[in-house]
Amino acid sequence: SMCKEQTLFIFREMDVPFITGQGTKKVVGGVIMLFFVMIISIITGGFFINFFLFNSKTVMFEAKNPYLERAYPSNYYFKISVTVSSFLDPHDTGNVTESEKREYLDHERHNLCEKQISYSMSRYFAQAKDENIAYTCGIRQLSHATNEYIIELTIKDIRDEAPENAFIRFTLDSDFGEIAHFIRYEYWNIWRYYEDFPISFSSIRGFITPQMTTKSNSNITAAFRGPKPTQLKFRLTPTHYGNEIDSTNFEGYQVYLEDFKKGSTVNKRTIATKETPSGEESRGIDIELFTHVGDTINHVQVLRNKSLLETLTYVLGFTAGFVIIVHLLKYFLSKE
Repeated sequence: SMCKEQTLFIFREMDVPFITGQGTKKVVGGVIMLFFVMIISIITGGFFINFFLFNSKTVMFEAKNPYLERAYPSNYYFKISVTVSSFLDPHDTGNVTESEKREYLDHERHNLCEKQISYSMSRYFAQAKDENIAYTCGIRQLSHATNEYIIELTIKDIRDEAPENAFIRFTLDSDFGEIAHFIRYEYWNIWRYYEDFPISFSSIRGFITPQMTTKSNSNITAAFRGPKPTQLKFRLTPTHYGNEIDSTNFEGYQVYLEDFKKGSTVNKRTIATKETPSGEESRGIDIELFTHVGDTINHVQVLRNKSLLETLTYVLGFTAGFVIIVHLLKYFLSKE
């Protein structure tokens, strides 16, 4: 029929003897050529997807600090979030009405940001100019008697020296009737800014609970309160970073949480006790962030696994091998 002849003509014209062999165009060659183009397109696409999306590896190694001259860290950002609840002294609950309880526990009455949250710092951080220190304290109500206090502190342009015995202390000078359930923290060492926006930095974040939790027991029955501070110790490791793909290369400090110690806590049995076993007043929450520079250097390199020329070589090599298979396939099918 006319349709069949047109179909056979199309397949015959699709044959490329240079690839399929035998010098003359044949219908079977056109069919083989169709599959050849499909398979080569899929394989080539796979090679180039791999080249553009999965063609990198990160190489990291650590070396002892050779005490080369370098710029010390100078820009920091700290964020502390503390969840605090108010409660009534169990000995007094029978002497007040329900409305008086709600008035006492009202979150506005217990806004610690107004006067009772403060910070202090060691000489290393305190040498920054006042205009380079930004402090904010915000409150978010979680329930009628529970608030989250979000404390942020940014320090810029500290003098170029190593941070020795450097610390920031956040103090919540709360009353006996206020306890902290958990503490979240963020620590940023900022390498470079674009205007006021950090573009190169290392950061770490996490949270601390007053007691260890497990899968079988995730219920927290203790809380932070008392004179002993919760301490987090951070190590800044000099880091050389180079990215062959993005053509970037810079130096900075990687932040690591090296150690932490939980401060004073209370539980259901001791929450109504106004003094610690050592006789100190059981009130308030202190959080201390310590900083020091490590004695090693990290080298991080992001490299290409293959160059564009290597990828093209693989594609051409596969195509050449497949052409040989196509030649043989057309030869044997044409004999039948």
